[in-house]
Amino acid sequence: MTPDKGLNQFESVVAEVVQKVNRSIEGNGQIIHEVSKIPGIEKNVSTIATGLVELTINVNQRFDEQQQQIDHRFEKQQQQIDSLRKEMQKGFQKIDQRFDQIVTLIQTRLT
Repeated sequence: MTPDKGLNQFESVVAEVVQKVNRSIEGNGQIIHEVSKIPGIEKNVSTIATGLVELTINVNQRFDEQQQQIDHRFEKQQQQIDSLRKEMQKGFQKIDQRFDQIVTLIQTRLT
């Protein structure tokens, strides 16, 4: 699995969870709206509504934090991959040089 593919899979799962939480919050908001129509319950509804607003803000902040952590991890992995790629290129260059030396040595011995 490539880092891009792994990151995309993780992002889609996190986005789906956030979407479900937001739908749940919306559903609760609708329930609270209907319950608020019951006489004498306004104070409780206000407290619950405030809690839902705080929950929504908290979920969005957590999602942003998770996204930043994912981005940071991805950048670190990409740097490691780039570093390994450079090391491999150097190794291949050394192999090519050695191969050229061997071919030259064989050609000089044959002539």
